[in-house]
Amino acid sequence: MLKYDEATTENRKTQELNVSLKVKLEEQQQHSHQLNEQIKELQQSEANLRAQSDQLERDLNEVRVSPPVPHVDTEKLEREAVDLRQQLKKVEGDLEAANNKVETIEQERDTYKVSGVNLLPTASFFDE
Repeated sequence: MLKYDEATTENRKTQELNVSLKVKLEEQQQHSHQLNEQIKELQQSEANLRAQSDQLERDLNEVRVSPPVPHVDTEKLEREAVDLRQQLKKVEGDLEAANNKVETIEQERDTYKVSGVNLLPTASFFDE
């Protein structure tokens, strides 16, 4: 009878731990999904900034080779190009940080999955 009580207590603890791990896993998966969405948005921002930067570079090159026109502010275009380059570097840094965070979360999720599988009680547990 004592063995049965110990087994029941151990089983309850295992089940509580499994529930806790499953909740953590679900939270990590949801967070991972949110980070993946954020990465997609950052990648789109990066692509847009690259396209805008490339267009400004082309515009600037056209202005440099064309005869001077009084109403074109090349300094302004150059400042805008520099600003865009800085924004692009920031977005690239944010994207790299988000990718690193996703990798960490995926590793934690995999650890929870492995732990959850190892902690599940077997059918033979109460057969003894």
